[in-house]
Amino acid sequence: MELEVQWAGHEPSRIGRLFQDAGGAIFFAYDAAWQAGQRELSPLYLPLSLSGAVRSSTPHFGELHGLFQDALPDWWGERLMQKFFEERGIPWNRVSTLRKLACQGTRKMGALQFLPSLDDDVFADQMFLEISELVEAARGIMRGEATAVLDSLIRYGMSPGGAQPKALLAISPDFRHISLDDEAPPEYGHWLIKFEMEPVLQEARIEAAYAQMARMAGIHMAETSLLECDGVAHFVSRRFDRDAQQNRLHLHSYSGLTHTPLRDGLEYGDLITLARTLTGQQHAAEEMFRRAVFHVLAANDDDHGRNHAFLMDDEGVWSVAPAYDVTCASYPLAGGFRAGRVMGKASDITRKDLMRLAKEHEIREPEAIIARVLDSIADWPRIAEECGISKSNAASVKAMHRMDSFFPPK
Repeated sequence: MELEVQWAGHEPSRIGRLFQDAGGAIFFAYDAAWQAGQRELSPLYLPLSLSGAVRSSTPHFGELHGLFQDALPDWWGERLMQKFFEERGIPWNRVSTLRKLACQGTRKMGALQFLPSLDDDVFADQMFLEISELVEAARGIMRGEATAVLDSLIRYGMSPGGAQPKALLAISPDFRHISLDDEAPPEYGHWLIKFEMEPVLQEARIEAAYAQMARMAGIHMAETSLLECDGVAHFVSRRFDRDAQQNRLHLHSYSGLTHTPLRDGLEYGDLITLARTLTGQQHAAEEMFRRAVFHVLAANDDDHGRNHAFLMDDEGVWSVAPAYDVTCASYPLAGGFRAGRVMGKASDITRKDLMRLAKEHEIREPEAIIARVLDSIADWPRIAEECGISKSNAASVKAMHRMDSFFPPK
């Protein structure tokens, strides 16, 4: 199988091609015209200076380069995809990696697209659904049941990845009309929705409250909101992979850029260095330090390499992507430890550790950054109430915060 990789930004163009040889190995080759340009999509492992067709040099990371690995779905998307193929008599172990990429087609986060796209040839025609139908479909899939809207969900909802059911939607300004079509009316906004599967847990409301708390801490966040349906709130976040003119922006995770497996987490010092190197901006390094402080103190321990990302525009200019998946979360691969390490430590991180991180990476006014983060987290009870979180859920989240352990009572 062979796929053409295209740039879907302001001026669409051909980037190169992905193909498998007779032995099943996957290669990528840049198009000569793209290679003669200046836009480095993945400068560490796929620089423009490469010659000919190349395989990934890091088999421990996967058979794809990180540039394309980022386009594959995570747990939720794979579950949808597996069910889709099995219902058509195609065993999951026969679905190749390139075929999974072809399923992503042209409707995904970021500015890359893959052709030929199976979503046009195999998946069902576009469907317009009420949000309640999408939620019921998601619940049905989680129970292992077939649903009438599976085709539409896989077509539009798998690309963001992650363990929580999600979909990419276009929503009218008054939030009354929803479209699954990527070419929605121009006044529509483009959003990512996370379905609330267990309303009693209020995960959507908690993530909305965390977004508000993170903004108070000075962290760059996309616009977020709650979409209410039948008494249940679903979390929505405005897509940040588009510019003001709705042109697509290239999105690349830390994991994909550095070929760091999710199980390896990340070291915040490395993330700060990469942010400064890619963007050439001191404030980008300080943004990452601020996030390190916030995630440690607010108990967002699932801050692995795919939960930090960078954007590149049509001119090849890099910036730090807004923070996302910011909530109270444990690290499922290592209970009691954080995915994001600070000065080599994955637990029991202290103020001294954060100050050492700041000093080593020349972060300006780290004390002020820490103080602002502390102030924002201290406001949790008010924010939780404002977002409609029950007292019991708010108390459970507050108990996870590391305010007392960070600053033991005198």
